[in-house]
Amino acid sequence: MPLWVGGVSTSMPEVESLVGYVASVELLCGALAAYGYSVVVGKINIKFIAIVGTTMLLGGNLYSAYIDSINTLFFARAVSGFAAGILLANLNTIIMRTGNADRLFAFSQTSVAVFGIILFGIAPRLMGTYGTSVVFLFIAVVAFLSLISVISLKVASYKDTSAETYHAEIMPSSTGWSLNMVLALLGLGLIFVGSQAAWTYMERMGAAKGYDIKAVGNFLVIGQFLSLLAPIAAVRVSIKFGRLTAITIGVAIYIVILICTSMPVSPVLYPFASLSFQFGTLFVVTSFFGYLAKMDASGKAISSAPAAINIGCALGPGLAGWLIINGGYTQMGYGLILFFVAGLLLTVIAIRRRYSNGSVPS
Repeated sequence: MPLWVGGVSTSMPEVESLVGYVASVELLCGALAAYGYSVVVGKINIKFIAIVGTTMLLGGNLYSAYIDSINTLFFARAVSGFAAGILLANLNTIIMRTGNADRLFAFSQTSVAVFGIILFGIAPRLMGTYGTSVVFLFIAVVAFLSLISVISLKVASYKDTSAETYHAEIMPSSTGWSLNMVLALLGLGLIFVGSQAAWTYMERMGAAKGYDIKAVGNFLVIGQFLSLLAPIAAVRVSIKFGRLTAITIGVAIYIVILICTSMPVSPVLYPFASLSFQFGTLFVVTSFFGYLAKMDASGKAISSAPAAINIGCALGPGLAGWLIINGGYTQMGYGLILFFVAGLLLTVIAIRRRYSNGSVPS
């Protein structure tokens, strides 16, 4: 998103004020798709959904590469967002149904980091010559390779008794929505309101501390490499100290980053904070996904997680902009810290309620 939003704004300055709404529509369509998937989880063929999702992702990004109006962009990004939402919900559900969810969630998040490194390494160098289409075509190529891979896979029956037995040994199966699930997902959404808001203004906060865009870009690229360590670190902390501790550490990383980037502290701290941001993001996501997979064997919680994240991401930038207008980056920092704390508290309540019978959180 940072690449194509900036690119479209430059190439179509007459619609610059609308491009942010396009990004929000993409995120909200992803949220809608993930929630819709959670409603019918367990009743649909996972391979069919994967094929449909990758096909839509391919088509949406090919269409995006040849946009000629803002209306075209709205439609193309809506299709792409919907595809991404159902693909991630589908993937999370598949991982949850295995006996090795923590490691596979870590692997999936590491894949996200690798993708980011390749995209941010290649696309900006080509955008000067070929424009924003490079970003969309890059994603389209990945979608095409994914489609070939998905078609060739042999997928076992969705109802895997070994997986059900695995989850039954961890905790009783849940067949519907519970207050604990709602609290946990709301907590995740609030955390990502703060996360996306801070990420959106990371470059601007760097400029306020005296760093030019090239320097900030270098920090963020280094941060992508650093984030490769986050998923496995999150799994190790979860196993040794518990998931609540891992989630708390992830949120604490976000808060420290905000203090160093938005508050009136030494500019020397900014590089260390900005290059740690993606590490914190993947740490939180891996820890939270592992928890949601264990708290609910029906798959509703983990398949709804992308919806919670996307809604939070869609609301974050607008909230940050409002806070900046009314009090600058320091005011934004204090406001976002409140969202992080509120999200963590809701998560703590959900976990404590779930284990109120005296068992120990895993």
